[in-house]
Amino acid sequence: MAAPGRKIKPMKKVLDRSLAMIPQGVVTLLPEATVLRRKIEARGMAVLKKYHFQEVITPLFEYLDVLSLGLGEALIAKGYKFIDRSNGRFMLLRPDITPQIARMVSMHFKDHPKPLRLGYFSNVFRHEEAHAGREREIFQIGGEIIGGEKPAEDAELLMVVVEILKALKLNQFRIVLGHAGFFKSILRHCPPETQKEIQSSIARKEISNLESILKREKIDSKTSGQLLEISRLFGRGDVFARARKISKDPKALKALDHLKAIYKILQRKRMDQHLLIDLGDRKTSNGH
Repeated sequence: MAAPGRKIKPMKKVLDRSLAMIPQGVVTLLPEATVLRRKIEARGMAVLKKYHFQEVITPLFEYLDVLSLGLGEALIAKGYKFIDRSNGRFMLLRPDITPQIARMVSMHFKDHPKPLRLGYFSNVFRHEEAHAGREREIFQIGGEIIGGEKPAEDAELLMVVVEILKALKLNQFRIVLGHAGFFKSILRHCPPETQKEIQSSIARKEISNLESILKREKIDSKTSGQLLEISRLFGRGDVFARARKISKDPKALKALDHLKAIYKILQRKRMDQHLLIDLGDRKTSNGH
């Protein structure tokens, strides 16, 4: 029996409301938004085709043990997993396209003339906490160059990014370039258990927190000084000269030379106004 004065909600309305709900972080595109997305897709793919990328479509899900070979621990942890009822193997909704491209090339394009350019426009799925403000279904447009000459292929991919953004009428943007090789050559002198904490502080430019960590862990003065300087290594082309004063490690210098070559190519293409160098950005890797 209901309490006196309390209204009972009709059960049908409660059920209707629950049936209308969708999982958090996924998207329903109504007609207007669908038209916009198709325009974005068409303009993006037009740029990829201009650079001779061939479009491919990858499976929505694959076996976890296969995809995990090309995924980092963080993306595997964010992946949506389920079991294949036919054989009991774990499967994964794709959290990224690149590992799928790598599998595709190894299986179907092993003897194909290189370089090979493959492009895609697909959705990926990553679990994000509700308070993070990020979607769980993400639409990606991208391209992969396999077997090309670096750093030319890295520069080409960045040129594609610049042209796609301009094709979408986005002219006020910046692309942050870094190279994990430079960072890692110095970070390897720190205890493994503290490296992620140090990386996070540098990426966020939290200098006071970084100083506290270095002092707490009793990191030697040379390495501490280098890490503090890395946190300031962001800006334009002048960053390369400043970085060379910090470390003479062969791996660090090789990473710098690679990144500088990419920058010079884009500079000749007059695209450097869209670039920022940040050698303390932990998200960058392999030069791009």
